[in-house]
Amino acid sequence: MPWSHRAVLVPGLVLALLLGACGGGDPSNGGTSGPASPTSAPTSGPGPQIVLTSGTATVEVGGGPTLELPLNVAGTVYLAPPNASSVAFADPAFNTFGISGLLASGATSTTLGLTVTTVDPPAGYTSFQGECTLEFDELGDEGFIGSFECAGVPNAAGDGEPADLSGTFEARS
Repeated sequence: MPWSHRAVLVPGLVLALLLGACGGGDPSNGGTSGPASPTSAPTSGPGPQIVLTSGTATVEVGGGPTLELPLNVAGTVYLAPPNASSVAFADPAFNTFGISGLLASGATSTTLGLTVTTVDPPAGYTSFQGECTLEFDELGDEGFIGSFECAGVPNAAGDGEPADLSGTFEARS
């Protein structure tokens, strides 16, 4: 597959995984009645909707590149706990980091999905099976701050080799 196609397909895969983990457009599980997008969120539920305007994620991929990724879309809506949310960070080269699922204070490894894609070298890591532990140091109406550690996250792209991932993330209203 040519590099130009990978640069489009890998970030698209990440976005689809992030949105799918939060129910997408199925109203029966908390989604909106229309198509899901990174700037739309369920309008029902107990937690307030917070518009995120800034943020950064730092991601280290198994001794390889360290990525500094800004919040993907200023104006992304995040639902304060106890709701599910998807938040993505990306740089102009299409390297991405995303978190999706039920956000909760403290450490968790089973209720969240985590994705990382890199363009050089090409890789697409996705954790939905507890390979990662995420720690939210701050989580509330003004956004969140946290960190993550992952061991042996499957790679669906590139050489297919799993990798250890670690980093920090912050998003603010």
